Amino acid sequence: MSPGSITAVVGPNGAGKSTLFKCLIGLESPVQGTIHIDSINITDNPRAINGKIAYLAENIGVYDQLTIRQSLNYAASLHLMKVPDVNRSVQELCKELAIDDRLDVKLSKLSKGLRQCVAIAQAVIHSPSIILLDEPSSGLDPEARHRVISLFKKLQQNGATLLISTHLLSEIESYYSNLLIIKDGHLIRSEGVNKAQTNLTLIKLKMDEGQALVVNELELNPKVSFQERTADGVTFYFNGDKEQQAKLLKSLVSLNSTISSFEVVPEDLQKKYFKSMKRNRSL
Repeated sequence: MSPGSITAVVGPNGAGKSTLFKCLIGLESPVQGTIHIDSINITDNPRAINGKIAYLAENIGVYDQLTIRQSLNYAASLHLMKVPDVNRSVQELCKELAIDDRLDVKLSKLSKGLRQCVAIAQAVIHSPSIILLDEPSSGLDPEARHRVISLFKKLQQNGATLLISTHLLSEIESYYSNLLIIKDGHLIRSEGVNKAQTNLTLIKLKMDEGQALVVNELELNPKVSFQERTADGVTFYFNGDKEQQAKLLKSLVSLNSTISSFEVVPEDLQKKYFKSMKRNRSL
């Protein structure tokens, strides 16, 4: 993860996503090893990172009897923010999230979605450089989700590093920079979006016969990974450019004249997720 990036942390229920976040902010300790953020050992000194990090828990923590303005002022006071900075941040965040017309309304009077927006604003009020968000879109309607995504992109452009745990794969696909897939406490896939979109390509070959010869040839190619036979051919990942794809196709056709198609299959985040789950059933 690098400054100005958004990492999607995905996995099935019980995979360890929330536990990972709690370990990163020092609420829980890892079973083994240590955690370092900005050269700070979080395991030994969890409070040392508080000023640089933000955390939104899956179960939002807001005070029903406070107004939006009071809630954000209180959150800012915990970070010892100066009054002018607080006033500016409150106005900017509330306008971004379209809750600036409700600043003096108590949270007990707000819908679940609006309360979630307040919780997000509370988390980032101090302009942290590292932001951990556990299911931030929970309870939001489509319009509110769009506004929240715009806020995340703005934070990213300002240099913040965001880790977002989510089950809404189609939503985060438009803006994530990195992908982490977790299952049973194990990291089973980690990649940058640029690699996923430009180099690693899902390719489907169709052929009448001779799959074994093609599979053997693909196994010898260092740019090929995760291949499997299908009913009418072979599917595999190829880490190379279009020119290298053309060379590969030429060699495979010379080996097996029954190849009838060579298709590059667009792969979205949801397909990557289920493919990774399939490959790691034994974990």
